[in-house]
Amino acid sequence: MLIIDRLKKRLNATADLRDEAGGWPAIGRAVGGAAGRPDAARQAQYRNALEAWRANPYAKRIIDLITDYTVGDGITPVGPGEIGRFVDAFWHHPQNRLDLRLPDLMDELSRAGDLFLALFRNPADGLSYVRAVPKSEIVEIVTAENDWEREMAYIVKSDELRTTSDERASELVTRRSSLVTGKLFLSPQHPDAAAAEAVMVHYSINRPVGALLGESELGSILPALRWYNRMLEDRVRLNWAARAFLWFVTVPTGRVSAKAEQYSAPPEPGSIVVHDEGEQWNMVAPNLRGLDAQHDLRALRQAISAGSGQPPHWHGDGGDLNRAVAGAMQDPALRRLRRRQRHLQYVVVDLCHTAYERAYEAGLARRRPERAAIRVELPDISREDNESLALAAERLTGAFAALVGAMPGWSPTLAGQMLPLIFKFAGEPMSPGLTDMILEELRIGNQE
Repeated sequence: MLIIDRLKKRLNATADLRDEAGGWPAIGRAVGGAAGRPDAARQAQYRNALEAWRANPYAKRIIDLITDYTVGDGITPVGPGEIGRFVDAFWHHPQNRLDLRLPDLMDELSRAGDLFLALFRNPADGLSYVRAVPKSEIVEIVTAENDWEREMAYIVKSDELRTTSDERASELVTRRSSLVTGKLFLSPQHPDAAAAEAVMVHYSINRPVGALLGESELGSILPALRWYNRMLEDRVRLNWAARAFLWFVTVPTGRVSAKAEQYSAPPEPGSIVVHDEGEQWNMVAPNLRGLDAQHDLRALRQAISAGSGQPPHWHGDGGDLNRAVAGAMQDPALRRLRRRQRHLQYVVVDLCHTAYERAYEAGLARRRPERAAIRVELPDISREDNESLALAAERLTGAFAALVGAMPGWSPTLAGQMLPLIFKFAGEPMSPGLTDMILEELRIGNQE
């Protein structure tokens, strides 16, 4: 049975809206997979993460740091021959501007945990135009019958469902009209994708095994961000109240009424008040006990830093850290960011490969698609690493030269072991094929 037929069969079924039934709630749960969040929780996390990114400086800083380190000065895919020319035109096309939009797409991937990109093919030249679809617009992910990890199609909210209230949406589901009029995007893996006007690709991070959707980088710290905001708001209000104070004036019993009438209008600031020894003035102000709050606020900041995987001094909270401690705290964060950068590298390569494959399927590109032909040079996560890598490569090269000089003749085996090590310590690992080419050139040179 074709996927379109299976979809029609599913959509033509009457939806039972009871919570324990398998109607709309079951469809909502199917979006995330067996281990995914329920639809309501998934939508709530997306909204809360987006709102936190807009309003909370900690959330904004966390997402910005991930993008700044992974994208760096920019990422540009390259390739040989026709593939390279197509990739360059696709990447820098005015309708795409992916060199400028990549930071925004990385923000969305980190903030939402998922990135849905629709590729609309131009039938004239085969170029695809990339349009991002918010995670909240995805109604259902359709997978292969025998492989739930193989995504075949995506159903996006219809305009009618998007602009209605929750009660109206339930009525539409009962009439089976909202999903029928929803936009269906095929995955590039679908057999009919070559003839489709547009396809959709899906990338995710923090994705549990058994789930179809990822999790936001802010997901685990959203409660701490809310608590921190509330505590700060309370402290601001209390500090405003601290400026309020009262004067308690003690006078003899017989003069209370007269003094109350005299001071019914408080004296102006700077006024001189003359009184006898029988009149005492005492000022009473609120005691906020502000020092007690600093420990609670620090605990919340530490929870936010731990959940984000970033050291506190990256968020402007230096505390009592010195340079040595700060440097040691950065290593786990940099490792995590390198992992995110490799995932972004895969996203860029896969997106370019899908776009070229679409042009090839339309007969507008001659060379067969080859994913390995598309390369992406990643920017440095930490510029301080370059100096240490260069120093390590220099020392290893010196040791290799001394070892070769102490041997009676040239050893291809030793060279084959040392060359990969030298390039590995330089931060540029070599492929086995390149090592064999260099060794062959060295062998020919020694023979001459």
